[in-house]
Amino acid sequence: YPEEIDNDLIEAMRTEPKVVRYIDMPVQHVSDGILHMMGRNMTESKILKTIKKLRNAMPDICIRTTLITGIPGETEEQFEELCEFVKEIRFERLGCFAYSPEEGTPAEKFEDQVPLKDRERRAEIIMEEQMIISDSLNEAALDSEVEVVCEGFDRYAECYYGRSQSDAPEIDGKIFFLSEDKVRVGEYVKVKIDDTMDYDLIGSKM
Repeated sequence: YPEEIDNDLIEAMRTEPKVVRYIDMPVQHVSDGILHMMGRNMTESKILKTIKKLRNAMPDICIRTTLITGIPGETEEQFEELCEFVKEIRFERLGCFAYSPEEGTPAEKFEDQVPLKDRERRAEIIMEEQMIISDSLNEAALDSEVEVVCEGFDRYAECYYGRSQSDAPEIDGKIFFLSEDKVRVGEYVKVKIDDTMDYDLIGSKM
């Protein structure tokens, strides 16, 4: 969580070569009222300050976050605040889910429950916005060189696939690449990116 990220952690990530510059930081929401209701010791300004610190220390960092829409009491204004936050920050990776009450939790008994259709609609809007951001970031990666760890050969696509340090296993996209030479699983290779496909990148081994 953002409140658990301090200067020591940031410095360790920046200087330790064994640590990838990827962090999963579940923000959940950005409205101060919603964060207070959730019992989070965090505010929008503190979240923004933490993200700024991370990116200033490591311009190449990949930040993933998780958001929740339709938390009990969430107004349209608070949801719009969340939308603007997503547009402003442009997270490299983002997942958004409609709030679902869990049996036995305090939120289950909160008043002002948001109708399911509104919860789901809001989550879809956030993910549509993130797709636009992701497309833009992928376009910016064209012609770049990326270090990729090979995870296997896709016999349907007839190419290898793997991930960079910005792609968590089974969560983020993959990098598909062609190679004239045989590539072993676990081998690190340099790939030049020349195309995109949804959340995935496509290239060729250099």
